[in-house]
Amino acid sequence: MQRLSQKELVDFVDTHAVHFRSLDLDGFRAWLSQRIEESLRQPYFAQRCRIREIERTHRRRLRDRERRLQKAEDAYRQLPAREQIEQLKHRLESLKKGVAGLEQAVAEDRADPEKLESFRRQYMEVVREFLLLVEDHPEWRRLGRAKGSLERLREEIGLTDAEAELEALGRKQGNSSTASGSYFETVSSEATHRLILPDITHAGEQAHVLHGVTLGCARGELDQVVVVRRGGGAAVEVRAIVEAKRNINDLAHGFRQRQENLAWFAGDPSGYDPRLYRTDRYMEGHFAGPVTHEEDGETFLFDAGSFESITKDAESGWRLDHLYFVTEQRPLLGVGMAEHGQILNRVATDPAFNIDSKVVLGKYRKWAQQLVEPMQTEDVLALYAKTEEWARQIVFA
Repeated sequence: MQRLSQKELVDFVDTHAVHFRSLDLDGFRAWLSQRIEESLRQPYFAQRCRIREIERTHRRRLRDRERRLQKAEDAYRQLPAREQIEQLKHRLESLKKGVAGLEQAVAEDRADPEKLESFRRQYMEVVREFLLLVEDHPEWRRLGRAKGSLERLREEIGLTDAEAELEALGRKQGNSSTASGSYFETVSSEATHRLILPDITHAGEQAHVLHGVTLGCARGELDQVVVVRRGGGAAVEVRAIVEAKRNINDLAHGFRQRQENLAWFAGDPSGYDPRLYRTDRYMEGHFAGPVTHEEDGETFLFDAGSFESITKDAESGWRLDHLYFVTEQRPLLGVGMAEHGQILNRVATDPAFNIDSKVVLGKYRKWAQQLVEPMQTEDVLALYAKTEEWARQIVFA
């Protein structure tokens, strides 16, 4: 773990800054090629690209079947008996589930067999009613044939199996991300205790590191808040807000959100829209105490005065004092991870994508540069690099 000096932070920004919105076509191609190469090591992205290639290879056949299905669906939607058909379908599905459940219950001696037989008779009666109804409506049969034709083609070309594998990989990736996030919460809390707390508190003070602090805020949860108790039952004093961002490229998103939240806690309506902060507790959308936070069996009292040290820097207009970031040192991408995900998802799902086509790549570049926020991580780090004190508020865990 490391708190950065001003020189170290300046060097890091100078070495790693990307300035994504200023990339020319060749620069964008190099950037995107590297992102694709890195992402192909991830099973989920690689599988999504395989699906894209299947769709590209069989594009004409898929489009033909999809157009037929769309035409059949349009005709079915205009059918006067559609609502009656859908109601019977829903009833059939419910009865089928009921029969299956009762079969299991009877096998385990938890239900009366006569009840099961009653459900089976009802089910068969509705089946006959349904078949008689749809027999007079060719639109229903055409819809079924169109769906079946598309499903058979998808199975034939391997698309159905490929998408099932993608779904399984997505669940696995989600579980992995959750575990990584939980681990970094522990790491960042340790960094706060070891590197930040000793620097902002004094001997004899009752200092505490609180986690997941909201105080009823509608648009934010503070990852960690370092507070010091005051005497006489007064509200605590906030010494630091610590934002934990495992991926350094998400630091700018966290910074923007915290600026808005801190304006709200500080009672500066020029920095937030009160309408977005209205709750049952804060009817007018403005923070007001007293309000409490419970943690480890203790109660911590906050009011507006708790945040009086979180003030704007006169020159930059940002609230930098007391706002710390704990993150991992890794390459800067010039975009946030949500934006990165949108760009790579489009690459992986667009059958027309061709990185060697100037026309296609030019459209991607224009779209991507309009997509990303003007302020990115390198811009935030450059702000903190303006003074030695601010630079030391960036911690590499």
